[in-house]
Amino acid sequence: MAQRAASTSPIENVVVLMMENHSFDHMFGYLPNIGTLIDNPQSLPNPADPTGPEIGTWEWSAYDISPCPNHDHASTMKQLYGVNDVNQQPSNGNWPVPPMNGFLDEYVQDLNGDPTQLMGCFSPSQLPALSMLATTYTVCTNWFCSVPGPTGPNRIFVNCASSGGYAGPAYQYTDMPSQLATLPSVFDLLNNASLTWQIYHEDPEFFPEGVLNTVQNAGNNAMQDDPCFSRFQNDVNGGTLPNYSFLTPTLPNSQHDSWDARVGDNIISLIYNTLLNSSYWEKTLLVITYDEHGGHFDHVPPPQQYTNVKSAQTVTVENPDGKLWNSATFGSDFAAPEFDFTFLGLRVPAVVISAYTPAGIDETVYEHASISATLNDLFGCGTLTRRDAVANSLLRNVTSTKRTAAELPRALRSSITKK
Repeated sequence: MAQRAASTSPIENVVVLMMENHSFDHMFGYLPNIGTLIDNPQSLPNPADPTGPEIGTWEWSAYDISPCPNHDHASTMKQLYGVNDVNQQPSNGNWPVPPMNGFLDEYVQDLNGDPTQLMGCFSPSQLPALSMLATTYTVCTNWFCSVPGPTGPNRIFVNCASSGGYAGPAYQYTDMPSQLATLPSVFDLLNNASLTWQIYHEDPEFFPEGVLNTVQNAGNNAMQDDPCFSRFQNDVNGGTLPNYSFLTPTLPNSQHDSWDARVGDNIISLIYNTLLNSSYWEKTLLVITYDEHGGHFDHVPPPQQYTNVKSAQTVTVENPDGKLWNSATFGSDFAAPEFDFTFLGLRVPAVVISAYTPAGIDETVYEHASISATLNDLFGCGTLTRRDAVANSLLRNVTSTKRTAAELPRALRSSITKK
């Protein structure tokens, strides 16, 4: 699809570290000058007493939640539209604006979870690495995942600007539908442009993009697991970092519930410090984001339209390639309700980091297809679908003002006592 001239940006390498299962409000809601919950707390009716006091957001002291909230597509639609009102799409194809009112009802009815716990949000001091990066660089306050649903389709979307019509479960590539193997990806675009890429995944099976034929046939260690991201560190320190790197921690290291989120914060610290202390610092864009909301509350409805900043045109969220999530396509993998991919998933945390990225917030609407859009903006390698062809590029957060590594703080590590 569309190509553009390569950028004159100082950036030569893009590194994406994708963590797991947290909404923006859950991670950043109480971060001063970034989150909005300090001045504008949110609340939902108590499922046990709908006419009594509502349950509000609050700063908790825990590092995980149990039971892990549901985040499959059907549960997510309940969280967006209410447990009794999930099949709302009218015949004209326009979804109503989600009231974002079903999180507590779904958590209690489906999991018998504690609704007060679900409204708990991290305080900045709990996650020192992520909080420092958010206050030192640029936080995207309107980054939405691409599918209102789980890990597998959202991670596929990052590198394919489509999930091939899939909105179902799975995070191990061996469990992904075989129909996805032939999806075009950014790895194809980079190959065609004679650019290099690498997938660094700690777990041998937890990387959904492993289902892609291009990845399986790459022969560049893309299928090889990378415990502790040792290979990534060696490539950075050895001067062999590719143009594009995609990093996936293991589930226990990813901040996925119900694992201790401090472990994932230490992974964030490791990746950032590795780049900051290397010769790549002044030519690398590091993006830290999350695959999906993980069932956690967020008060901002996913958009069906947004503005493309570069063109100043209104973008309508479209099905990327005409493929649909339904039983005819995916058989026994299908779980109602059907979905047409014409609105985004929930808001997730995202921080854009480079020597040229200032402290502040970026209110631009991004989605996971913005990764492909950024690679095209930077390298002129082309786009894949209707989604990344119009998605906003992150290069707008790369300015002409440089901060050297010596000027910037290193990320701290949390001390964790095993239970």
